[in-house]
Amino acid sequence: MKSSKRIKNHALVVKVSAWSYLILALLYPIFTLSAMSVDTASVNLVDFLTGLSSSGITNKIVLTIFAVIPALLITGGVGFYSAVKPYSYKLSGVSLIFTVFAAVGFIIGIGRWPSLNWGLGEAFVQYKNTSEYILSFYNISNHMLGYWIGQVFAEISLFTSIGVMSIVMFNSKRFPVWLCGFASVIFILGVAATFRNMSEAALWTHSFISSFMLVPIFFILLSIALFRFVGKSKEKPIGNYAKKKFKNIKKPKEKKVKKKKAPKKS
Repeated sequence: MKSSKRIKNHALVVKVSAWSYLILALLYPIFTLSAMSVDTASVNLVDFLTGLSSSGITNKIVLTIFAVIPALLITGGVGFYSAVKPYSYKLSGVSLIFTVFAAVGFIIGIGRWPSLNWGLGEAFVQYKNTSEYILSFYNISNHMLGYWIGQVFAEISLFTSIGVMSIVMFNSKRFPVWLCGFASVIFILGVAATFRNMSEAALWTHSFISSFMLVPIFFILLSIALFRFVGKSKEKPIGNYAKKKFKNIKKPKEKKVKKKKAPKKS
């Protein structure tokens, strides 16, 4: 029996999601640029920004590419949603929403380097007399875009999406239980580590997550699970989603075939 076009497309979406998470795992160190800020106590901010803007167009292109990489979270989230939607309809949508929030936050946090900060470096060169105002604007804008959006908003959204994923994976009964537990642990530690600027315990938690590379490891394990999930795309949906999907579908009526009467024997 040949598989339908819908099943083939579903398997392709899930496979693209798996590749997206695998690439994200390899490029995850780039995400640190989202919350990175210049330590003005040890680094001359003016020299740093002017050096950034004068480093050449190649560096600007590279930083711009780095800013686009978090968009892979969206392709990964869409594929994960497509895979688990038949088994956990509502929570899979919540997971996708937080994934999109995280991607947007990281794009803004990383994107300020080739755009806003690059422009401020050029402004320092052209308008040296107003350097104090430019410094004030840098401090305010980078605190908003780097700390509140690139760190707090983006990381809380990412770890919340992972936490919801753990519930969705467990409800679907299509993923290993230990992977669900691992995602739950990352959610708890990750949300605590988001506030590393306020507490030493949170800073230690952040160092623990970063040192053992827990998030990239989770992405790799999730990608492997999604690669294996492709073979299950032909399974019939279960649960509330299946009831909603199939309750209005009427079964085709069978046509009654009239039997011809045999001729009477004389």
